Amino acid sequence: MHQALREPGQRVAVDWLDRLQGVYADSPLAGLLQRACADLDGSHDAREITQRLNLQFYQPIDQRARQIIRQESVSTGVLVASSPWVAVDLLLVVWRNIRLMQRVAVCYGLPIGRLSRWRLARHVLRNIALAGGTEVAVSALSDSLLSGLLEKLAARVGQGVGVGLYSSRLGHFTLDLCRAVPVAEAQMLVEDYKGIIRMMKERLGQLNDGRL
Repeated sequence: MHQALREPGQRVAVDWLDRLQGVYADSPLAGLLQRACADLDGSHDAREITQRLNLQFYQPIDQRARQIIRQESVSTGVLVASSPWVAVDLLLVVWRNIRLMQRVAVCYGLPIGRLSRWRLARHVLRNIALAGGTEVAVSALSDSLLSGLLEKLAARVGQGVGVGLYSSRLGHFTLDLCRAVPVAEAQMLVEDYKGIIRMMKERLGQLNDGRL
């Protein structure tokens, strides 16, 4: 499908939709996909099929998956930012990111075993490295948030925000792997980044107020 989209008017293989429906044959999403593909056939080009699937099949699934990604990313980032134990951070990042991948895959009706595990593992390892010592995204937090106790923990807060954003990237990477066609919203990841930073500022601000 991705190759067909590079050439305007390009047709997809006649049995492509049949094979896609076969993947979801035993999934709760089978009915939704069948309705989305009801009147699609070989006369429709790749762009038309992509638009139909994005609008009628993937749109509600994407919304659920993005909500999970934002929630998990914020929770992971806040845990790292508020934890004084580096070893615990590493375990949390690995465990929560694996859970994030599993939850996103379930949204799309696909078992985690069908995904490219080595590619996902690479992203998890990057998260581990980030949690272990990289200081990023401190400037995304307001001066008031970094006052008092959190000012002393600015590096930890920066690591937490960085891990949260990277977890979001991992979630979107999984989302892309689970889709048969490219996402319709090119700015989806950027929008979620902004939402995660805003939610983390609120959560960490509440945490700071509770400690004062």
